[in-house]
Amino acid sequence: TLTTAQGITQSGTGTITYRDNVTVNGSGTPSAYQNSVVLDGLVYTSAGATTFGSDATDALTLSGGDVELTGAGAYAMNALTNGAVGLTLSGNGTKTFADGAVIGGTTQPTGLTQAAGSGLLTMNDDASIDGDITLNGSLTATDLTLSCTGSLAIGDAAADAFTVSATGAVTIAGGPTSVTIVATTSLANSLTVTAGAITISGAVSGAQALTLTSGGPTALAAIGTAVTPLTSLTVDGTGALTLNGSVYAELMTVTPNVTLGASITLGDLVNGAADPDLDFAGTVGGAFDLTLAAAGETRFQLAVGPLGDGTGASLIQAGSGAVTFANTVTTAQGITQSGSGTITYRGDVTVNGAGTP
Repeated sequence: TLTTAQGITQSGTGTITYRDNVTVNGSGTPSAYQNSVVLDGLVYTSAGATTFGSDATDALTLSGGDVELTGAGAYAMNALTNGAVGLTLSGNGTKTFADGAVIGGTTQPTGLTQAAGSGLLTMNDDASIDGDITLNGSLTATDLTLSCTGSLAIGDAAADAFTVSATGAVTIAGGPTSVTIVATTSLANSLTVTAGAITISGAVSGAQALTLTSGGPTALAAIGTAVTPLTSLTVDGTGALTLNGSVYAELMTVTPNVTLGASITLGDLVNGAADPDLDFAGTVGGAFDLTLAAAGETRFQLAVGPLGDGTGASLIQAGSGAVTFANTVTTAQGITQSGSGTITYRGDVTVNGAGTP
């Protein structure tokens, strides 16, 4: 073990290897590693700031066993991080991986974990993990790809924030078995997710593109707002889609069948050049009410319904854009048209209840 009162400075070119726990008790003098460091199955605890590497020519090598970076101090990683062991980030200090500080570019860690209550994690370059990525706090991501072979989770509560910064788009790919985003997501650039299953239970905001491709089920909560819709929402893949909240996007392209998990609104703000603006290729149904509030055209290519929770109108057309039902429509109660958009039915319409005209 190594214990110091204040920080550790590496100004020489030789690599430092730690084979047991390191504890820096003071925060007055930061630790600055200007070259390569090996962390060999240990817990590194620092009360003050710690920097690993001066740039991406340096290496932060994880070996021998899982490694944990913890303590009240902030950590800044400029070096490349590699090693076939797990990496845990804990403690309330922030953790920042600089542009160029790729994780797993040569040898993938077997897991990346951000402990609950840990400080903000900021990632400015790619991370590739041969296992799970479990981020139980807030994440700011810039111009990168997150890849893993296991499950990927961002946030363990809606109070956590997942921010895609304006500098560059973010992609989640590489074959994750599932992606779960509980954090509240703010998009200043586009987000693309490809996984075996996708669950986004936190709200998503920002006038950007969200693209989701899943081989299994996809579930979404609140996507966009009536004031600031997403520029586009694309949902593709072989699994069904469950909508548990309202969705606002200037363009919607939804391929799979849709089940309503709540009474929701689908809408956009501007009648764009696309025809239609909102396009649903699969069936749409569920024991909840559906409100259509688009300024552009909305088109349903396959059967809609049964729809409705049995109280009040089951289907409400409240938008100025036209709505086309290319197949059958079945509702629990009546259909209301309060918007100025024309409704076109091209298949049979069945209203099963008499309670709401």
